[in-house]
Amino acid sequence: MWAIVPLKSPDTAKSRLAQALSPEQRRALFFELARRVLTTLQETSGISQVAVVTASEEVARFAQGFDAMILREPCDAGTAQAFAAAIAQLQRRNLDRLLMVAGDLPLIAPRAVEAMIEAGKGHEVVIAPDRCRVGTNALLCSPPDAIAPCFGADSCQRHLAAAQAAKLRSCVVQIDELALDIDLPADLDHLLQRRSAVPTVRSHVPPTRLFADGHA
Repeated sequence: MWAIVPLKSPDTAKSRLAQALSPEQRRALFFELARRVLTTLQETSGISQVAVVTASEEVARFAQGFDAMILREPCDAGTAQAFAAAIAQLQRRNLDRLLMVAGDLPLIAPRAVEAMIEAGKGHEVVIAPDRCRVGTNALLCSPPDAIAPCFGADSCQRHLAAAQAAKLRSCVVQIDELALDIDLPADLDHLLQRRSAVPTVRSHVPPTRLFADGHA
């Protein structure tokens, strides 16, 4: 079981938070979220290798500090394309299963990832949607190319439809710690509310203050 995380250039990441955070804060948030995801995956039982797919040399150096394997892509082309590139590069390794995880999950915890892996014992495709059950925050495929990754708008239903079309055993698992990703100011509001913070001051809250547990 490998886990793959796509990480784009930090200078272009989180652009939809421009009205809530300064460029410096968005950059800090990008690395804080990536650090949390990579650390959690390294601590998760059942994952033998964590890999990062990126076009950024800076991100590659950062990820190597977490013992992640680096899979290169020529440019930032989107999440689905990053995962597809990673799957193609890993074909020669003959992996049994592959877990694809978004790099911006502030609540991710080993127990949540382990719950998804457990669900994969009876299914070839396991989908962990976002909190609106529209997007996909994690996708487990056995084998890695069981279905093509189609992250983006309505990806939860598109992943499920692809698995059903291929006659694969599939399921959607709603796991709270995997359901929140940080793309929009509303996501920051939701996270800050969970942390008992005041949403109206989000632009003044350092990204590291968003995390209240041992991963912060």
